[in-house]
Amino acid sequence: MIVIGGGLAGLAAGVALAESGRRVRLFEQRPYLGGRATSYVLPSGEHVDNCQHVTLGCCTNLDDFYRRVGSANKIKFFDRLFFLDPQGRSGAMQAGILPAPFHMTGSFATFAPLSLGDKLSIARAMLAILRTAGKPKEVDTPSGISMLDWLKSKNKRLAPSNAFGVSSSSARSTKN
Repeated sequence: MIVIGGGLAGLAAGVALAESGRRVRLFEQRPYLGGRATSYVLPSGEHVDNCQHVTLGCCTNLDDFYRRVGSANKIKFFDRLFFLDPQGRSGAMQAGILPAPFHMTGSFATFAPLSLGDKLSIARAMLAILRTAGKPKEVDTPSGISMLDWLKSKNKRLAPSNAFGVSSSSARSTKN
């Protein structure tokens, strides 16, 4: 079997195929694997994770992938992440006592980098996702749109690049 692309989806497909007994050849155009889930080191020596949400531990498929490739013990998980937006507002994200998918509600409600309008827009979008069992009809089609485009279509005033583009280079974390 041939897998084109060494991002997380390509790697996961390759692992699943290999586990089912298939011989797999994976091709990636870049000199490294991982696709958008990558990290780099700033001249100051600080490590920047380009896929910040993964560190929250809510990506169960990624957690399963780490286990399958034998690297689960090499992953650092944090119980709280601090963010600083371009306007200097800081906010922390951490799981609360509610069960998923509501476990981030408290942090989300008090997250200073988002305005009340942004929070309400995101909450409406998340409720729409829950109502459709994670498969909004606009996204779950062969010609579906990206999640970012879907969010924009739900509320024109929300600027996801500002709301979600919180500087990862200024993110701090607390190990659990």
